[in-house]
Amino acid sequence: MARRRGSRRTEPQAKPFDHAFANIDKLEQAVFFRTVTRDFSVADVARYLWPRHIVDALQAAFQFIKPGDRTTAVDTVTGCAAWGGISLTFRLNVQTAGILAPAQGQVVIQDDASAANMIRQAIFDTYHIHNSFGIVRDVVKWLNENATAGAARYYMPTLGSLLPAKHAYHEGNGDRYKEPVNINAISHKMRDATAIIAKGLMCDPENVCNEAKDFYIQFTNSVDDPASEAFFLC
Repeated sequence: MARRRGSRRTEPQAKPFDHAFANIDKLEQAVFFRTVTRDFSVADVARYLWPRHIVDALQAAFQFIKPGDRTTAVDTVTGCAAWGGISLTFRLNVQTAGILAPAQGQVVIQDDASAANMIRQAIFDTYHIHNSFGIVRDVVKWLNENATAGAARYYMPTLGSLLPAKHAYHEGNGDRYKEPVNINAISHKMRDATAIIAKGLMCDPENVCNEAKDFYIQFTNSVDDPASEAFFLC
């Protein structure tokens, strides 16, 4: 069959500062790893997320189920009052705690659980970190649409730490300064982003070794940016 004319798909064109986003993720994970206290276990998380009678029943049944059956719980919690309206998706390897995975929709936050305060604080702290790096992402998105490499270098000197060594930002290869339109609309976020990037660099992002693998959360954002990176809490 002849190929239909015009049927070839074209890949979206890369933006000038897209390389920065992977390094923003890396800085975000470094700040999370260095600053969020996570001294709780999978069993603590299970007792926090589900009512006692559910956890007890699933724990009692665990010994009768062959390995690998229903051992990972995945659910989404939307607008949780206990978390100040935060929405997130989580994945928990409940096998580590010796229980079966509850069906979705069974989450009822147990504020009287032994590790409730620590888990709730870890979620709050992680959410704050994610929101702060959202400012950096907003600035890079704006620069992608509105600034030359020369203008970005002038207004955001710290952006260079997020870009490859041979990027036009560093090389000054004719991509000269040109005043961006409506720069005042983003300048306040640029100041905040500079401090956030500096904090991330201080957290030694090249030497992060998070061995947690049993419980992670992802924050639900918007239609255009549906979920955050995964943050492993334990």
